[in-house]
Amino acid sequence: MTGASILLALACTASAPDPRRGPGEGTDPTGDTGGAATDAGGGDGGGTGTTPAEGPARYPADRLQSPIPPALRDHLVALSDAALGRSKRVFMKVGDSITVDSNALGCFAGDAVNLGDRDELQETIDHFLAGDAGSRTPWDRQSEAAEVGQTAAWALSGDPSPVEQEDAALSPRFAVVQYGTNDMHMAATWKDAIWSFGEDMLDLVDWHLDAGVIPLLVTIPPRLDDAGADAWVPRYNAVVRGIAQARQVPLVDLELGLRAVDGYGLYSDGVHLEPYAGGACKLGDSGLEHGANVRNLLVLDGLDRLRRAALEGESFDEPQAPLVGLGTAADPLRVPSELPFTDLRDTREAGEALIARYDGCGSSADEGGREVVYRLELDRRTTVRAMVFDRGQVDVDLHLLGEEVDGDACVERDDQHVRRTLDAGTWHLVVDTWVDDDGDPRAGEYLLVVLAE
Repeated sequence: MTGASILLALACTASAPDPRRGPGEGTDPTGDTGGAATDAGGGDGGGTGTTPAEGPARYPADRLQSPIPPALRDHLVALSDAALGRSKRVFMKVGDSITVDSNALGCFAGDAVNLGDRDELQETIDHFLAGDAGSRTPWDRQSEAAEVGQTAAWALSGDPSPVEQEDAALSPRFAVVQYGTNDMHMAATWKDAIWSFGEDMLDLVDWHLDAGVIPLLVTIPPRLDDAGADAWVPRYNAVVRGIAQARQVPLVDLELGLRAVDGYGLYSDGVHLEPYAGGACKLGDSGLEHGANVRNLLVLDGLDRLRRAALEGESFDEPQAPLVGLGTAADPLRVPSELPFTDLRDTREAGEALIARYDGCGSSADEGGREVVYRLELDRRTTVRAMVFDRGQVDVDLHLLGEEVDGDACVERDDQHVRRTLDAGTWHLVVDTWVDDDGDPRAGEYLLVVLAE
């Protein structure tokens, strides 16, 4: 099967809202059915005639486009309706050299476009062609918020920042955001750099939502220039996926699409996307053997789904029930069997304050704040990497426990990262709030990312 064929086979097809709170957040995870919640995926309540409450959409790692079930559709509609004065025909581009590249989307403003058998996407091309982006269309505008060699932190730096400048120029309702390739180089190791990247990306997404712009996030491509960097690409992209899921904004998984293409569709430098000689907007089988064409198709498809959901009220996927569990020792949140897994919570609200010390790990740290407990069932020996991201004054720590949820059962702990090969069976991950020397719990929002390696 050719790379293009694999790509096609993978393709899946009131009051102002709180832009940072997605559908179903802040509600009882068990719904109001009077019994235990059904696992993610919807259903009819096990034949009882009662449908579980729909939870925030979860973004699996095997889809090129993140799901848009009804509740998420309603969320996007509400965000769009609240964006008064913003143009529904304009998106801004935010990113690095992959975004700056003249082959990135710009050809949709010209005549060298071949959609193959996807004529339905022409409506979205035309929709944004009619948008006012200065002397250009949104497709071919040179964005102030995209620059070679830059990072997510750069996009928010300065006064005004690059995204503020571009936003002021366009007043867009949407944005296409892609960072990570350069962010990987912002510390001594790929691992060291991922923490700032997670914080910066969450800050950037929150800036968009607070400004009234709905961002479409795009994962970064694989790397052929450095095997070590390429090994960290899925980890960085798991963070991007987790942030998109946490804020319930759409995600395009470019990495997944490019892994199906020979040579990942990259230039000889092993980093940048190669276009088809006939043009980067030729989206037939021959074109989709090239990385720039794959990106253009996936981003166009992502914008099409976002436009149709936010402006026309379409949903594309079945409802999803909330995660099972309350995040307590007695009722942990159940991690689905298929990893990666991501989850965002706030220890000011979630979980309970039960475990204050983790003597099993030889720790004397005061973890007397609220903790959230996750249960992980492994059916085989697996190397698990768990990462937790927090921001500002928030300080939560990560603990790996065995079958019992008790500080004495602690196997490993760290303030950010745990990686360990685990036997088949029941394990628990606990995100617990550190208490400072003044006795103040440093509680707040965190993002948990768990991968199998």
